[in-house]
Amino acid sequence: MTNALPADSATQFSGSVETPSCTYAFEGSGRVVRHVRAGGCTYRSDISGSSLADDATAAFDAAWLRSKEWPVVHRPLGKLVVADLFCGSGGLTLGAWEAARAMQLEFQSVLAADNDEDAMSVYRRNFAPRASFVAPLEELVDGDVGSALSTGERAILKGIPAVDVLLAGPPCQGHSDLNNFTRRNDPRNELISKVVRFAEIATPTHIVIENVQGVRHDTGGVFQRSISQLEAMKYEVSSFLLEGDEIGLAQRRRRCFLVASRSGPSSSDRIYKLASARAKTFDWACADLEGIDGRSVFDTAAKVFPENQRRMDFLVENDLYDLPDEERPDCHRLKHHAYKSVYGRLWADRPSPTITTGFGSPGQGRYTHPRVARTITPHEAARLQHIPDFFNFGLSKRKRLQKLIGNSVPSKLAYAVVLDLLVHE
Repeated sequence: MTNALPADSATQFSGSVETPSCTYAFEGSGRVVRHVRAGGCTYRSDISGSSLADDATAAFDAAWLRSKEWPVVHRPLGKLVVADLFCGSGGLTLGAWEAARAMQLEFQSVLAADNDEDAMSVYRRNFAPRASFVAPLEELVDGDVGSALSTGERAILKGIPAVDVLLAGPPCQGHSDLNNFTRRNDPRNELISKVVRFAEIATPTHIVIENVQGVRHDTGGVFQRSISQLEAMKYEVSSFLLEGDEIGLAQRRRRCFLVASRSGPSSSDRIYKLASARAKTFDWACADLEGIDGRSVFDTAAKVFPENQRRMDFLVENDLYDLPDEERPDCHRLKHHAYKSVYGRLWADRPSPTITTGFGSPGQGRYTHPRVARTITPHEAARLQHIPDFFNFGLSKRKRLQKLIGNSVPSKLAYAVVLDLLVHE
């Protein structure tokens, strides 16, 4: 990472070494300022929108989510170079981009890979990677750890500069607790090993691999094997769970991170100390969208079957949040079930539950709006995933939007992990 730290661009301070910190404050002219203090300097970034919340941290994030234009890096001090494998539409990259901005760094995506053409189209539109590949990663990175470079691997590395941060979100379905068929024993679980192989041949400074918590218990042992291989490559490796609502996400979401670094081990405790914030609510993220005249798929709710519409009407009219069993379909009503949140209604004053690709159906989870008898819109789901308004999906098909938004990693999680790595370099 290039970071010259000229004295007239970042505020330098003297004295004893202090623990890195990230603080927020209101400033004149309706702006909120973020100060990151690390390595003898204080880095400044700001955004307009101080009237959106009483708390400066909440006001900053609220303004960021509602911004129609990408915020800029004032007086950049260097550049952060990032590669993203299994990139999807770019949730991890978006978080890394904002972490770079917090450190007054320009951001450059030099490589992105995914086997979903629609996802890659969205990624390219927003991050303009130097090189991008639409193909299964095992075809692009076809060597094993410890083997010589293959022809394909030479091709994928061609023209790619040194990578500061390697991001990866391998498919999580094989590890998910919602997968009752191949959980813990799914061929897709082995794809983490391809991330390790890419790290071996590209030698990034930092590696951030994200997945569901079940990844740690795969029967093939790929998670522990990956840790051992990265340690053999002289990385310091940590693995931990992060709770999204504990770093200010308007969503309860637990994710597992495997972080490897040349600069020392990371930890959830360290990240929480740097980026902790009070949990946000559905209304904090989405209340301003309720009155939008939805003319696009992005701002309209999905059409549902009449029986499901009746169930949503019942919840709102009776001010209930859980649908009584007598109102549920026979598969719930006639036997004991553990699906209390399914067909449920969201609370306005609480974080949402985990957003999945099924947010357009009340039968897929707690996705009924707090005040209106409808499911949440793609726009509302994006806000809950901490995807801002300036992010351009450019898609008009509902199922594709739901898949990309539901499969996305909330950018706030990636921001916290990457920022922690940067301030401790």
